[in-house]
Amino acid sequence: MYPNMRSNPVRRLLSGVVLSLGLMSGAAQAQSLVTSGPAAPDPQTAPQTAAVSVQTPTLVDRPFGAGLFVSRQAPAPTGGSNPQYKVQSGDQVQVHLYGAVQQDQVQTVDPQGNIFIPDVGPVPVRGVPAGQLTDAIQGQVRKSYPSDTVQVYGTIVDARAVGVFVTGFVAHPGRHLGSASDSTLDYLLRAGGILEGAGSYRDITIKRRGGVLADVDLYDFLLNGELPPISLEEGDTIVVGSQHPVVKARGAVRNEAIFELMGKQMTGAELIALARPLPAVNNVFVSGTRGGVPMSKYLTLQEFAGFALSDQDIAEFQQDSTAPVIAVHLEGSYEGQSTYVVSKATTLRQLLAHIPVDPRTTNVAAVHLRRATVAAQQKAALDGALDRLQRSVLTAVVQTSGEAALRSAEAQMVLQFIDRVRGAKPDGTLVVTREDGKIADLPLENEDIVVIPKRSSTVLVAGEVLAPQTVIWQPGLTVDDYIEQAGSYTDRAQLDRFMIQKQNGAIMMLSDPVIEPGDEIVVLPEMAFKGFQFAQDLADVIFRVAGITRFLDN
Repeated sequence: MYPNMRSNPVRRLLSGVVLSLGLMSGAAQAQSLVTSGPAAPDPQTAPQTAAVSVQTPTLVDRPFGAGLFVSRQAPAPTGGSNPQYKVQSGDQVQVHLYGAVQQDQVQTVDPQGNIFIPDVGPVPVRGVPAGQLTDAIQGQVRKSYPSDTVQVYGTIVDARAVGVFVTGFVAHPGRHLGSASDSTLDYLLRAGGILEGAGSYRDITIKRRGGVLADVDLYDFLLNGELPPISLEEGDTIVVGSQHPVVKARGAVRNEAIFELMGKQMTGAELIALARPLPAVNNVFVSGTRGGVPMSKYLTLQEFAGFALSDQDIAEFQQDSTAPVIAVHLEGSYEGQSTYVVSKATTLRQLLAHIPVDPRTTNVAAVHLRRATVAAQQKAALDGALDRLQRSVLTAVVQTSGEAALRSAEAQMVLQFIDRVRGAKPDGTLVVTREDGKIADLPLENEDIVVIPKRSSTVLVAGEVLAPQTVIWQPGLTVDDYIEQAGSYTDRAQLDRFMIQKQNGAIMMLSDPVIEPGDEIVVLPEMAFKGFQFAQDLADVIFRVAGITRFLDN
């Protein structure tokens, strides 16, 4: 199951810890020879190396639709290149007549909406979509040249820019240039977008010559892709109203955001349609105020559908699992399926009784678990020890300049060590082998991983040896015999204590271990802590790291 050191993050971490500490202690001893010299920076002021996360607003803290205006440049006017663009007075239109009559001219659409073609007369083109301009001109030419001997091609050369006022709760109110075929959204983008927390995404009015031309609700666009088919004109005004009452949806939903109400209240069913909770959601926690008094309710999803939400309410959708079954996964040497869905009351022994294995190739006695809750506990314990060590380093007091230089070097090494170990991710190994060799019959948890190791005939030797390698297990050989097969000890090796990783996940610190097939021997470096100021806290970290594999006695 564990052919080499790379297969187990627990082992890699422990090996890295002891090797780092060996280097650290050696460097500290060398540094202790310094008795004078310039004073080093006070360790109290040494910068902490723990990463600092800068929190940025998440989608749940932003209005629904705010993404329309994030990191987007204002669009260029589309003009005549858009086949849906409607010709306006002031546009320049190029007309080609060919065949029996040859003409090539550029005409400006006059205030009446016409262009003038010699021998044909005025041709009305205002309001004609650019894609239909040729057909519109051809229809008028046919009246003067009934036969098909004269053909027409018309195109817009230069579309007149349209100035539209955008005001209200936008980032850059004022007059913005575009084209008549540009949408309301295009002009809002040119104005920098709607002010979050102040402007409304649902109360946008388009005015023309003092009257209301249309009302725009951007939720129609966000949900259905619909915008009013309006051709804006010079002098039109887009007014963004103030934000309506809002409610926030968060938790187990597909669409975490702040949603705007059209009236003073919204039903839970309406919010469900907007937030789209996940299938497993069965309860909703609602908080807010009513009459100036804090309010909170815990409702089933069905009860929430009929609940009346008000301004500033927060609805947290929760997956309070009541499923009577759990999923358990297998790794290692087994036959058949890799995942079992079992009752929540199922124990490890009950599950093992239903897993087919080949006893000739499987080490059933070394079964162990990897559990997410155990990994979280291991990580919390390790982080706590690292925090204490870091505080010791950063608050150390020195008396002389010579001591300051020594402590500064120690502090730098310890902080680098903390950085290295803090990134470790315990795998949640749970040793379930009792002292009598039997497997403990503990209850299983959801997403447990049952590791069933393959029988091994090898022993891995690593750490402070000259040639780390995997060798064949032989009965009667001692730990020294296996180390000799790996080239013997290095000069920095600890000779009287070894770290042994068992196939059942157990990690042991032993002086005279009995080596079994599948064991992994790590020769530790000799760590001299004499005179090392942070020895006690370092020892605590080593203990925590070594203890991230849990033992179950009963």
